[in-house]
Amino acid sequence: MRIRGAIIAVAGLLAMNALSLSSAELAPSSFNYTNDGFSITLPPGWKELSPEQVRQLRGMDEGSLRVPVQGIVHIYQIETAEKPLAPPFVLVQVEKSGRVSDFIMRRFLGTNDHRDELRRFLHAEGITDGNVRSLSFDTNQFVIRLDAVRENNLSRDRTLTKIFFTEDGAISVTALSTELDFPKWSATFGQIVDSVRIAEGTRYRLRPPPDLSSGPRDWLIMGGGLAAMVVLIGGWVYWTQVRSPSSLEY
Repeated sequence: MRIRGAIIAVAGLLAMNALSLSSAELAPSSFNYTNDGFSITLPPGWKELSPEQVRQLRGMDEGSLRVPVQGIVHIYQIETAEKPLAPPFVLVQVEKSGRVSDFIMRRFLGTNDHRDELRRFLHAEGITDGNVRSLSFDTNQFVIRLDAVRENNLSRDRTLTKIFFTEDGAISVTALSTELDFPKWSATFGQIVDSVRIAEGTRYRLRPPPDLSSGPRDWLIMGGGLAAMVVLIGGWVYWTQVRSPSSLEY
């Protein structure tokens, strides 16, 4: 009986260990990049490409790649992928090219037809109207969400992208597959791009418009400026018209 009890206990421990291992393998993976200002969560079975793999991709001819990988990038793909950057994959590009001006952002916010303003923005990115499947702009978080077809030298691909405007530029999260496989991956792609969180200190903030109201303080400042200008003009007249002729007498 003691031997049987020991066997049952060992079997129970082994089953619990196997269950805990399988649960760990099925758990999603979260990545937090403090320096780049974002975090992302990937489903089970996905991995991030190593820095060495990214460097190798940068050394390849861009014409042989589905997307450019220059700048600050993070690339994720399924663990069973045949080679780096084989679809499906997720690409995060951190662009620190400077903050989008309030003037441009207010144009997005100040019109009822956000799509028309966004089209101009997408044209600059090489995305034509005919390839856009859906497009929206979150006016509270300053985020573009785009479902579009992208054509390249390899095939027609389809992407689900979120562009987060930041105080430094933008963070773009693009989930890509071939156009034919997109319906199979669309739910997973939505889960991934929606998991992205932008650091609070990096998030885009619209500056308040300047206060142009004319109060007593404004009139004092304006009066002081005018008085200073009168003094300067009077001094210039004095030196050129009064002192200069008298200096010729010596």
